[in-house]
Amino acid sequence: MKSEENRIILLGVGCRKTKLLEQNLKEAIHNLALDLPIQIIDDVELILDFAIQKTPALLYNDQLLFEGLVPSILEIESKIKCCNNFQ
Repeated sequence: MKSEENRIILLGVGCRKTKLLEQNLKEAIHNLALDLPIQIIDDVELILDFAIQKTPALLYNDQLLFEGLVPSILEIESKIKCCNNFQ
């Protein structure tokens, strides 16, 4: 499914947790058959603009989904489905 209007942002500084979240996110997007590019922001100054408390963080259409933890693939899928009103 093409998702041009949707966007997903991963905020993190390249630590182990950020890399694991990126892997889980890619798998979740694949499982949902979405064509959704991931914007990765690793510049601390830019991350501060998002006013989050902890990294890694995941935003979907500017909505904060997760912060300071590495959710499972199923947890990511569930949040994206909820945001997209999947059946």
